[in-house]
Amino acid sequence: MLYSNIITSALYNAIWGATSYFSKNLKYPERRNDDDRFPGNEIVKWYNSGIEEYDQALFSRLPDPLTDYIIDNSISCHTGDEVPWTGVWFPKTGSEHHGLTFAVKGERMQPDYKVIKTTEESRTETDMFPPPETLAIVTTWHPVIVTPPKAKTAVELWSKASQQCPKEGVWEPTAPGAARRYYRVGDLMLSLGSAHGYTVWRWVLER
Repeated sequence: MLYSNIITSALYNAIWGATSYFSKNLKYPERRNDDDRFPGNEIVKWYNSGIEEYDQALFSRLPDPLTDYIIDNSISCHTGDEVPWTGVWFPKTGSEHHGLTFAVKGERMQPDYKVIKTTEESRTETDMFPPPETLAIVTTWHPVIVTPPKAKTAVELWSKASQQCPKEGVWEPTAPGAARRYYRVGDLMLSLGSAHGYTVWRWVLER
């Protein structure tokens, strides 16, 4: 029950957030400003509580070290538009007093919810754990994706005549008009009588 309730909370805004915000037939119109998932950093508190309280694998443990993520600004989705990608999204408003959200492909994008008052700021003697006060804001969202691996920089490989071949494949001499040759590792690089006194070879491809 705990697990299913947390799933419901995590997906609530993804499924109903836009409907709640744009609907004109709400019985309680002020509810469109309520963040019914995890406002601010509440999701961190829920996660830590679940990890500490339950031994069974209700919660997947975060990888250690954490995976690097970036905001993909090349993809945008405005509140009310159809979501193009299922995953975590970052609001253009920034993260201070705001939070990331989870959106589902094909659903309408939800509004952003700004935390006006935290639970601590709203606490009274008669209400010790009031929900945070939030305000729904129309904004543009960008997906949060795993940082792409860095492209490997191509390193040119050179070898002089009479040296042993360091890498098998096709090698090209720097002498103008000279033909390429295939060498195996350990073969001696040939001298072609270069005008510079020695021949330099450049590795070009594997065979």
